[in-house]
Amino acid sequence: TEYIAEFWNCLSSFSMCLLGGILFIRGIYNKIEHRFLWSSFGLAFVGLGSAYFHGTLTHFGQMADELPMVYSMIIWWFVLFRMNDVQ
Repeated sequence: TEYIAEFWNCLSSFSMCLLGGILFIRGIYNKIEHRFLWSSFGLAFVGLGSAYFHGTLTHFGQMADELPMVYSMIIWWFVLFRMNDVQ
């Protein structure tokens, strides 16, 4: 369309955001550890940033796409390195 730059990429990014939201809600329901809740929140955050970038194709949109990926990788590295820790 004339309002969305890359329609199918934007739509698939929203599906990633939806999946992250579902994982977050199911994680709260099942009372999983907070580090896994943060990782599902990171997935939803990446989906939103990616949808914004593919919808606008601006420089600010590119930053909104790349920064959540970096932040989510920090969360995922934290989860990886804390796998054997006992709480």
